[in-house]
Amino acid sequence: MPDSVLVPNPHLVSIGNDVNINERAELFAQNANEVHQAGSIQIGNNCMISKGTVIFAGRGTIKISDHCEIGLHCTVIAQRRSRSRKTTGAEGVEVYTTEIGEECLIGARAIILEGTKLGKRCVVAAGAVVQGEYPDDVTLIGNPARAVPNRNSIS
Repeated sequence: MPDSVLVPNPHLVSIGNDVNINERAELFAQNANEVHQAGSIQIGNNCMISKGTVIFAGRGTIKISDHCEIGLHCTVIAQRRSRSRKTTGAEGVEVYTTEIGEECLIGARAIILEGTKLGKRCVVAAGAVVQGEYPDDVTLIGNPARAVPNRNSIS
């Protein structure tokens, strides 16, 4: 891993075998406090995290399965600020689990928002903003992302 990769709490990040993390990527998970447990980032085997990508778990959880490729300058999030501190504790944050299934391909500058769950072999187009749960073999495009027919399913 290049020296320019930022991992402020490496004890909260699990990285599998043969993972390529390019320069200026950031893997950020926060330590526990009196309100929330510690965040975590889990990256499976044979993955590639491209240059400038930010994986921000905060106090949530991000799971990236085996054989995934995340393009240039993407963002993957598992925490967000709440509009109401009354419902989320003193910090005013909401935490989620964000999951990227096996063999997914995330295009450059895509954003995977908190709580998103991508099935296996999903393709996210460059610049797409994704939130929600999606089954296996879905192609997502746009902002907000919408599913389009996968070319393998067109007869």
